[in-house]
Amino acid sequence: MIKSLIIIIFSIIAAILCAKLYNKKVIYLFSPRTRKVFYFLTFMFFICTSISIAVLINIHLFLNNTIINYTIKIEKILIDRLPEILVKGIDLDKITDPTQIYDSLNELINMISGGNDLQVNKFTNDIIIKSIDKTLKPIIKYKRNVTILADNNNIITIGSILNFLAIMTIRYINSIFLKIYIIFFIPLVVYIIITMIIALIKAKRSKTATGKITET
Repeated sequence: MIKSLIIIIFSIIAAILCAKLYNKKVIYLFSPRTRKVFYFLTFMFFICTSISIAVLINIHLFLNNTIINYTIKIEKILIDRLPEILVKGIDLDKITDPTQIYDSLNELINMISGGNDLQVNKFTNDIIIKSIDKTLKPIIKYKRNVTILADNNNIITIGSILNFLAIMTIRYINSIFLKIYIIFFIPLVVYIIITMIIALIKAKRSKTATGKITET
C-alpha cells in the first residue's frame, strides 16, 4: 500500500514539474489570449496521464507478485496429488520414454484447470489457465522439446514446471500492459505534437515579423 502511494505521489510531482517546464518552453510561445487555456490543458494532460500510468504500474506489479505467490502456494497444494515421477523429478539425461513426461504434464494441467478445490483466487487461476493454453498445452499436443521445463540440473520437477509457467504468464501480462501503457500515452503524445507544431509556427511568424521591423 505504501509503495503504491509513493509511486502515485512521485508520478504526480514528476508530472507537475514536466508540465511547468513544457509551459515555460513551448506554451509560452502561444499568444497571450490562448496561453492560459493551454497552460491549464498542459497540467491536465500531464497529471491525468501520470496518475493513470501510476495506477496501471501498481496493478501490473500486483498481478506479477500474485502470479509468483500463486505458483508457490499451488506447489504446496499439488505436491501430494501429483504423480510420484513429477514429485521426485524426471532426469532428462536418464529418461528413455518421453511419453510419461507428456502424461504427467497433462495430469498437472487437469489439476490446475479444475482449480475449484485448490483454494486459490479464481481470477488468478483463470490467467494461469490462459497461459497454460499458450505454453504447456502446445508442448504436449505437438510433442515439443521439454528441456525448457527443466531446472539447472536438467531435471523436470513440479517446481521447475511452475517456475516456467510463472515466467511465461508474467511475460503474457507484461505484453498486455505494454499495449495499455501505449494507449494511455497516446492522448498526451498527440497533445505535445499539436502544441509543438503550433508553437513552431508562432515562433517562425514572430521571427519573420521581427526581421521585417529590423529592415524598416
